[in-house]
Amino acid sequence: MPAARQALSLRPLLDGLEEACRHPAGHAAMVGTAGRLSRPDFIHIVRRVAAAVQRRVPVGARVAAFLPQTPQGVAALLGCASAGRVCVVLNPADPPERLRLTLEDAAPAAVLFDDALAVQVPWPAGAGAIALSDCLAGDGDVAAAPHDPDAPSMIHYTSGSTGRPKGIVLSSFNVMARASMMIERQDMTERDRYLIPTTISDGSCVAAHIAGVLCGGTQLVISFAAEGPGGVVRLAAREGATILAGPTAMLRSLRSLAAMPQAVARLRLLRIGGSGLPADDLAAWRALLPAGCGISHSYASTEAMVVSDWSLPIEQIAESGTLSIGRMLPGVEYALLDEQDRPVAAGEAGQMVLRGRQLALGELQGGQVVPGRMLPDPALPGARVFRTGDVLRRDADGMLHFAGRADRQMKVNGVRLEPAEIEAVLRAEPGVRDAAVVQLDDGALHGFVAVPERDWAEVKPLLIARLRDSVPTAMRPRRLHVLPALPLLPSAKHDLAALRLLAAHTGPC
Repeated sequence: MPAARQALSLRPLLDGLEEACRHPAGHAAMVGTAGRLSRPDFIHIVRRVAAAVQRRVPVGARVAAFLPQTPQGVAALLGCASAGRVCVVLNPADPPERLRLTLEDAAPAAVLFDDALAVQVPWPAGAGAIALSDCLAGDGDVAAAPHDPDAPSMIHYTSGSTGRPKGIVLSSFNVMARASMMIERQDMTERDRYLIPTTISDGSCVAAHIAGVLCGGTQLVISFAAEGPGGVVRLAAREGATILAGPTAMLRSLRSLAAMPQAVARLRLLRIGGSGLPADDLAAWRALLPAGCGISHSYASTEAMVVSDWSLPIEQIAESGTLSIGRMLPGVEYALLDEQDRPVAAGEAGQMVLRGRQLALGELQGGQVVPGRMLPDPALPGARVFRTGDVLRRDADGMLHFAGRADRQMKVNGVRLEPAEIEAVLRAEPGVRDAAVVQLDDGALHGFVAVPERDWAEVKPLLIARLRDSVPTAMRPRRLHVLPALPLLPSAKHDLAALRLLAAHTGPC
């Protein structure tokens, strides 16, 4: 890791934010459809929220943040993360049942909430309430405390293989290293106006907001889920976005809007995240973006935060297929291993295994941080080893190409999910004997249910409603299919190949 990135990664978040706001520039720190924050106003919110959380939440305890994706909401979240307590980042757009399960698992000592969202909070037993309005009415006397960059700092929830959301525990080092990498790789300066409309509960989104403040620029803050592609494009056009970032499918939904040429008129960089960039997307973006605007591709996960990054040559346009995900970033140790844990040769597919301090600390289970899939590295104190489950190929030039998953985990619109969580929701409906979820090559999810004793016409709307109330949009199958029984292999496991074949050749039920 370069020395400058290492130094920033080890620094307390509040110190970095305060220094960045010490010399107020003529532009705002954060701008959104809900208003704008000058740099003094931004740090005012950060300090008062941090002070209130310190007063109300014991050291070592967790505090859940239920805040909107607005300039004030993001400033409050960074204040919560600056308090020296473990901040559980919630997504207000999640369905009520998923929020309930998340809070039940996180067991926070308190919930920090925006007053307008109070009625949406499924209050966990024993948790205190910290209203944002009360924080802002208090003082900003933040207590100094020893800083351990490798201690638990934030928890982000992803889809879990047990049928419940899974908490990934990040350290301050994880988050600050990601922010530092963004500044470095994107050449961010005080002139930039950075727009990333992915959910605030995404670790990359939080790191991007931190990076934007630290470099002295302006963050354009908006929720894609709440305001849709039209709202994102209007904000980008009005405020003159210079960097736009998001997963492939989200950015694709913006591209066809009439106002998009105005939205990208001042863009200098389009940053696309995912497991590979389709060539037709690249060609379409090249035709739309202003001359000289760069395109970069990044590949990461909540557990790894950042893995590879690739700035595509301006003149590159591929005719078909999916482009490489790029090369590994300097300082990221990895290997591609076969099923016997042997390194594969160039051109062969192998599971990516990562090693280093930049990996998440582990998972939250039973109120405790456990390694989970981030196993301690006995040869390197402080480092961890993570089997990603992603299968990749490395060509002779060192470029990496995504080839699928070694386990059942899937990726939809840049969101990693566990089909077991969706299947558990489907099986919970009375009358459903069994359930399975598969993904086709176009990324679409198909749900299969065995309903031997109830009328499908009666069950289908109940399943749709249950999915809507229990899982985020990305986890809802595009189509539901009913069978008397699901096909099984001799081992009694679901025959997923047969289900994919059925999904490809049958319509919705």
